[in-house]
Amino acid sequence: MGGLLRYDLNGNLIQTIASGLPPIGGIAWTPAARTLVGDYDNSGSVTSGRLYEMAADFGKFVAAGNGADGNNDGVIDAADYTIWRDHLGQGGLGAGTSVPEPATAYC
Repeated sequence: MGGLLRYDLNGNLIQTIASGLPPIGGIAWTPAARTLVGDYDNSGSVTSGRLYEMAADFGKFVAAGNGADGNNDGVIDAADYTIWRDHLGQGGLGAGTSVPEPATAYC
C-alpha cells in the first residue's frame, strides 16, 4: 500500500495526507505559479522582509521554481537574489490605491 506525503524543501516530512492507497504510476504536486516575479513567498508583493529567509536558503537545491528559485534552475543562488533585488518594491498596491506624486508628498 502507498501513501501521499508532504515534505518541506529540505526533504523533511511535514504530514501524511493519505495512507493505504493502491499503487500508482506516479504523481507530481507543484505549488501555484507565481504571478509576480521575485515574490518568493506568494504574498503579492516583493518586500525586503523575504531577504533573511532567502539568505538562510542560499545554496540549497530545491525542486525547480520552489522557494526562492526565481530562475527555475533548482538552486537558490545569486541569480535568484538578483531577480528579487530587481523587483523589490513591486506589487502590494491594490486597484484604487492612491499614491501622491513625489513633488507633492511632503508639501
